[in-house]
Amino acid sequence: MNVYLSLIKREFQEHSGLFILLPAAVTAGLILIMLYTAWKFPPNSALFEFGLIELVVNEEPDAEADTVKRQDYIVDFEAGRLRPLEQGADADANGTTVSEIVSESLYGIHMLYQSLAGFVMVFYLLYCLYSDRKDRSILFWKSMPIAEFKNVAVKFLVAVLAVPLIAMAFSWVVELGFLSLVAYMVDKGAPEIWASAWPNIEIFPSLIRQAWSPFWIALWMLPINAWLIFSSALARREPFLIALIPIAGVMIIETLSFGTNYISGWIGEHFVHISLQSPSLPPDTAQQLYGGGLGVADLIAGVVLAGALLGGAVWLRNYRFEL
Repeated sequence: MNVYLSLIKREFQEHSGLFILLPAAVTAGLILIMLYTAWKFPPNSALFEFGLIELVVNEEPDAEADTVKRQDYIVDFEAGRLRPLEQGADADANGTTVSEIVSESLYGIHMLYQSLAGFVMVFYLLYCLYSDRKDRSILFWKSMPIAEFKNVAVKFLVAVLAVPLIAMAFSWVVELGFLSLVAYMVDKGAPEIWASAWPNIEIFPSLIRQAWSPFWIALWMLPINAWLIFSSALARREPFLIALIPIAGVMIIETLSFGTNYISGWIGEHFVHISLQSPSLPPDTAQQLYGGGLGVADLIAGVVLAGALLGGAVWLRNYRFEL
C-alpha cells in the first residue's frame, strides 16, 4: 500500500499544474466573474431573465414607474417585483421554469469541468509513459524494486478517476457559489419567483448523481483510455499520431471496403456516449442514459480490450523502453 501511495504522490508532485492548478485557476476566474456580476448588477439595479419571466428594476430613483406584461405575469418596474396577471394565476409553472434553468446552469458548470478533466486526461495518458522514456527518468524507476505494472496501473487510475473527481470537487465549489449568488440576487429582486423555484431545484440529488458519473464514464471509456496509454508506451516520437493514425486507417479501410462504420460507431459511443449526458437529470432518466447505455456485451468487450492494451503497455514498459 505504501508503494502505491508513493507512486500516487509522485504523480501529483510531477503534474500538480495539470491536476490542481489548472482547475483551481478556472475556479478562481469563474468566482471572480460571479463576484463582478454581483457588484456590477446588484439586486436593486439588475436585469434577470429566466425563461418566461423578465424582471427589470429602474436604476434611477425618480424613473417613471411602469409595468410590462409578459406571459402570465405583470412586471412592476418601480417595485421590482412580480405579481400575477390576474388573481388565481399559477405561479408554480414559472417557478418550474426558473428551477430548470438553474439546474441546467449547474449542469453546464459541471460539464465545463468534466470537459477540462477530459482534456487533461487525454494529454496525460498520451504522454505519461512517453515522457518517462524521453527524459530517461525511466532508468531511475527501473532501478527501484517496483513492478512496472504498478507504475502503469497508478498512472492509469490517476488519470481516469482522480482527475475527474478533482475537477468535480472544483465544479461543486463554483456550482454552490453560483447557486448562492442566484439565490441572493433573485430573492432580493423577486422573492415570489425564488420562493416557487427553490423547492423544485434538486441540489443534493444532482450533486450525488454528479459524484458517481465519473465512475460510469471511466468504465465506459475504459478501452479508449487504455488505447491512449498503450500509445504512450509504444510511441517513439509523437504519441498523438500513434494513437490517431491506426484508428483512422482502420475506419477508412472499413468504410471503403465494406461501406460500414461499425468501428467508428463503437469508438464514438465509448468516447462520448455518457460524457454528453446530463448527471442532473431525474433518476429514472439518468439510469436509462447511464446504466442502460452500458450494454453487457459492450462492457465485456471494452474490459477485455482494455485489459489487453494495459497488458501491452506493461510489456512495452518492461522490454522496450528506449526511444
